[in-house]
Amino acid sequence: MNDMDDKALKLIGIAKKGGLVVAGRSAAERRIKRGKLLILATDLSRKTKEKWLRDARFYGFDVIQKWSMAELGDALGRKPVGVVLILDKGIAEKLKETLKNPSG
Repeated sequence: MNDMDDKALKLIGIAKKGGLVVAGRSAAERRIKRGKLLILATDLSRKTKEKWLRDARFYGFDVIQKWSMAELGDALGRKPVGVVLILDKGIAEKLKETLKNPSG
């Protein structure tokens, strides 16, 4: 894993502690209307990814597909998770910026 990925995953973990992230399919479905950025694990099934990509398009937010379920779970201090919803616009923008710019 490179520095950009490491910084981004740490940011996700910090945001979770601040209540700005929901993790897991059920939690994300309940809060989808509040979403600002969706993170999907790379090892989700094709059908599951398609469902979440449709939801993201419908609600108008971006999607990142960069990490495995295990990596996302580790970042959040929990078991592997395939769906992570960022609820804060500032955190969403910072995550996207960090992934584009390694010094982010």
